[in-house]
Amino acid sequence: MNERPIAPEFAPSLIWLDRPAPLTLWQSLRGEIVVLLFWRLWCVHGRHALADLSRLAGEFSGRGVAFVAIHGPALAAERDERRVRAELRALPQVLTAAIDPDRATRAAFAAVGNPALVLIDADGTICFRGRGEPDLERLRAALQGLLTTAHQAGRSAAVPFVPCGWRDHDAAATTALRQPGGLAVDPAGRLWVADTGNHRILKLDPDTGVASVIGSGGAGLLDGVPDRSAFSAPRGLVVHAGRVLVADAGNHALRALEPDTGIAVTVCGTGVRSLDRFGGGFGERQGLCSPVGLVATGGCVYVAQAGAHQLWQFDTDTQSASAWLGTGVASLRDGDETATLAQPFGLCTDDRTLWIADAGNGAVRAVDLAHGRTRTIATGLARPVGVAVAGEYLFVADAWRGVVVRLPAAGGEPVVVADAAQGLREPSALVVRGDELWIADAAAGCLWRMPLAASSPGLQRQELAVPAAASSPRGGCAVARPIVVRAFADVQVDIAVPLAADAQIDAAAPIAVDLVDEHGATLSVARRGSAEVVDGRLRLANVAIAEPGLGAWRLRVQVSLRRGDTAEPEAYSFAVVVPVTASEGGPLVAVVTFQATWP
Repeated sequence: MNERPIAPEFAPSLIWLDRPAPLTLWQSLRGEIVVLLFWRLWCVHGRHALADLSRLAGEFSGRGVAFVAIHGPALAAERDERRVRAELRALPQVLTAAIDPDRATRAAFAAVGNPALVLIDADGTICFRGRGEPDLERLRAALQGLLTTAHQAGRSAAVPFVPCGWRDHDAAATTALRQPGGLAVDPAGRLWVADTGNHRILKLDPDTGVASVIGSGGAGLLDGVPDRSAFSAPRGLVVHAGRVLVADAGNHALRALEPDTGIAVTVCGTGVRSLDRFGGGFGERQGLCSPVGLVATGGCVYVAQAGAHQLWQFDTDTQSASAWLGTGVASLRDGDETATLAQPFGLCTDDRTLWIADAGNGAVRAVDLAHGRTRTIATGLARPVGVAVAGEYLFVADAWRGVVVRLPAAGGEPVVVADAAQGLREPSALVVRGDELWIADAAAGCLWRMPLAASSPGLQRQELAVPAAASSPRGGCAVARPIVVRAFADVQVDIAVPLAADAQIDAAAPIAVDLVDEHGATLSVARRGSAEVVDGRLRLANVAIAEPGLGAWRLRVQVSLRRGDTAEPEAYSFAVVVPVTASEGGPLVAVVTFQATWP
């Protein structure tokens, strides 16, 4: 019988994005079932695997499973930490994440493919390696089994690992939009915006900047009225047959919106990623794979499926969908039925030619709609994701260069018409409205408008009146302010819990506090015991401190809360990570404070 290999330690070169101190597999995650996802920004499959694991992390929160996303950049643009943080911030649930700058951790775990998954048992052995987007049902069942075995063997973590909540490191995180990724104009001149990172659609009056919101802002797949419906990373938009169609990429579905009421319905897609590369099915029975771009012409809607490396046709009358262009193999080949694409994103048309922003190939492709023949008209772009046509010219959003280029629609040399000097950071979608080009900027979290006339001024930022969205993914624990304690001593630790105004801790009920050091060895022993309420704070007496050093304490507190004098107490728990310095001259009393507000 072959023994399972022992998992290696994380490489010291990892850059942890949400922890106050680096994690180690054998101390920080001891006793945890660990799911490692190796991914990269360039790969659409990796981004969808990231979102899938985020949802799974919500199911297993606090149960002894740690989900760790490790980004291994291969291209220069992927090394931009702001881009990585923006992708993570848009997830439905917090994940612990790190950047593997030299890919040393990927190599240590022998992870192959993009994405790649490694599953580590609570005993520290590797029980699975795989490549490609994970099968969530099989992974869910495997985690359930490993948790049961670990519990029966007494190997479960004393204090279950909890990812830290995201703190905004970038100004774009506080803007009205988050990673906007789709634009469309309806016959009334209104602008429709896919607020991708906030999982919602905006209907905007460009003259006033006032927008109404469709979607609750929580990632999900739910039809209905605007404040109840849910989307997941929506991208491409097109107005067709009196409705606004949405490429709901994270849900692998097409949605339709009534322009006046904002009511959303699902018109194609099962809600899960499909491996079907032919199609022919109808409505919600026909699976899709990462639809991101839409365009309509001749009564037909064309869908760019980045995950399938294909363009599909969708008939709004019958709700049938089938493959139209691309074999499903990611490559660049011109021709007719043998033509290939790689992660196609943006689409546009003048009803004779359909143009494709072929992101994975760094190219712009043109399809003759009369004869179905594909040719390449521009190459050498970093990551083209949006394309718009105006007369004899094409405009292309080259996202990772941070520029918009113009080139003759028949093909030719691209010329930069908007760049960082004008404020542009990461153009993600384009649309022509009248005599202006509108640009969605994913990194800046805003919209720009640019006159098409060469003699006119450059970019103008569009001011928006947009209802606020949630500032971070759900879940995660707070990071407290650093504390200092005395080494080689028993110290008192008070926890100042910021409660809502109408809540109070029930001092008569048991209060359990579990404490471990996930980074260093500042604790002589892991603490599992009770606390008392003193002056509104939770007091831990006689916390044994070891030798001088740096640590990161993981606290789990279980209390009962009361609201008002007569309300029945409710059980509640929360987690906090506390950066700690143990020194011989440190104080004997430390106060843990943090900003999160609990019920």
